[in-house]
Amino acid sequence: IEKTPITSQDTYQTVHDRLSEIGAQLIVKTIADLPQITPQIQPDTGVTYASKITKEESVINWGSSAEAIERKLRAFIVWPGLWPTYKKERIRLHDAEIVDQSGTPGTVIGLPLIIACGDKALSVKTVQREGKNKQTADEFARVSNIVIGDQL
Repeated sequence: IEKTPITSQDTYQTVHDRLSEIGAQLIVKTIADLPQITPQIQPDTGVTYASKITKEESVINWGSSAEAIERKLRAFIVWPGLWPTYKKERIRLHDAEIVDQSGTPGTVIGLPLIIACGDKALSVKTVQREGKNKQTADEFARVSNIVIGDQL
């Protein structure tokens, strides 16, 4: 049995890559030890099933805590991503950090792009307009003319 910590800096990709490395090492060790291994039946207790992730899960509930949204962002970084809308345009969040601010959930409460959540707020660092390249939140805010009080 191997374990690896998951930190507040990890994303789906970093955990995937770390687990791939651990898995490769374990399979080599297992094949080498195969003649000495006694097969064991997996117990039913503690077994869980993870449902397939759907695009519908990419919708952000701004009433959730900033911590829950930020974790979801890191988990969905590869697919399906988190896609709020701004002025009827979908934007994908790529990087954000939790900040100790508050306001009406889903409202821009600071610039370049601080969005209030149910508890605290997210300071968005990198976004991507649908069909466009990634850009900093500052670039996005200037191009989109975001002002405090706008809704996402």
